[in-house]
Amino acid sequence: MKEIDVSKFDLLNNDVKLGKDSFNKSCFLRQCFSNLSNLNMYKSNGNYTFNLLPGNVCFDKLEIEMIQVNGTYDGESIVNGIVEIKNEDNIVQAPVTDSCINGLLRVFRCKFGACATENGKISETPSYLDELTFYSEDSPDPNIFSWWFPWGGGAIYCTTNKNRQAEGKECIFLYPDIEVGIVGQWRHGIMVTGQPARLKGFSIASGMLKPEMEMMQDKPHYTFFQSNSTSITPDLMLTDIYEDLHIEVRPSKIPDAGEGIFAKTSFKKKEIIAYYNGFINDENDSLANACSSVASVKTSDNKLLYVPQIYQSRETYKASSGHKTNHGQNANAFLRDCENPRFGEIMCVFADRDIEAEEEILINYGYFDSKQTSNIQYKDYSQLFFKAVSI
Repeated sequence: MKEIDVSKFDLLNNDVKLGKDSFNKSCFLRQCFSNLSNLNMYKSNGNYTFNLLPGNVCFDKLEIEMIQVNGTYDGESIVNGIVEIKNEDNIVQAPVTDSCINGLLRVFRCKFGACATENGKISETPSYLDELTFYSEDSPDPNIFSWWFPWGGGAIYCTTNKNRQAEGKECIFLYPDIEVGIVGQWRHGIMVTGQPARLKGFSIASGMLKPEMEMMQDKPHYTFFQSNSTSITPDLMLTDIYEDLHIEVRPSKIPDAGEGIFAKTSFKKKEIIAYYNGFINDENDSLANACSSVASVKTSDNKLLYVPQIYQSRETYKASSGHKTNHGQNANAFLRDCENPRFGEIMCVFADRDIEAEEEILINYGYFDSKQTSNIQYKDYSQLFFKAVSI
């Protein structure tokens, strides 16, 4: 996946020798335009389009392929306007003055990261909101809260570090139902510790939508732990508040299938039903363990995620429940990559159709294929945030 790494914008000021004193303290877009022989420029109806070529510092270091400007370009800098920066898999939109990003930067991606291709050509436009961050003079403003929208659903509200990662002591993760969340400390984009909470409503702070949360004092704190080949989580019996609200584990309706997952509330198509955490390892290293496991799946990056027999019982493990989903030919759910603040990058059980309360959740495990589900989109809450954001 080609990602426009906006956090590297300021690095160009230190790395690139432009030959013009006036550029030494300039913002990064000036450097993209410093050598006109390494870009093609087109003007139409007052808008400028720059196609960057190999040899252009922004093409070589940031993999930027196209910059579109709706505003004024004086031959050296964008005096005023809106800039849209593109490559294969990302679009960055931001207001610009004198080639510096000043204001709300928005990053868009395709639903599953790398954009879909058809016959060797990109067939998908990055349209899923990935991030909202305020910039001042080409740097993220650490005093204004940002939003991030992880794969699979949910959202993170937090202050940002210089690398545009969530970092602070008053950060919030909202689960995909936009009803409950986790309030706590994030560092380098990862939750350190957090307290379960309920969403009371939204307010506006610095032009950005702000969640107002009420702590669930009866719930223990969560901590982050990325599972590996030898450990799944230190909090084996600490349940997930989202799963507590929306599903329950009880004897399956399928004969001899043991326990299964049942919906406590209704789900719309594409919504997350449950989280599938487990031991994870390279396919070959995990094969012996996975074969002895009742529950194992292959992730989209060809790793095996599995829950060994010892943790199949709710008496030994209940931090996540996705592995309890039974197989069924008439499946109403599917597995796909997602992120969870406690477990990091794992798999999730998604609704493949509208599901009513009391239905048993079933997956056709024999047909799981990352390519097969590439046309299924995660639920997109981005419009909720756009309505309340001043741009």
